[in-house]
Amino acid sequence: MCYAASYAYTVGASTLITGVGEADCSGYPDCRDNTMKALESAINLGMESNLKIET
Repeated sequence: MCYAASYAYTVGASTLITGVGEADCSGYPDCRDNTMKALESAINLGMESNLKIET
């Protein structure tokens, strides 16, 4: 996700789209909504950007 965020920032994109869903969280806890929100926040703080992560 960080590589995608870096690329999105470089090309001026405003949204990152990922193929995860919260229904997968039993096997993949990093698919949870709160994890995606935390990642979105960290990316935006670290890059001083306003990228949106869509799942």
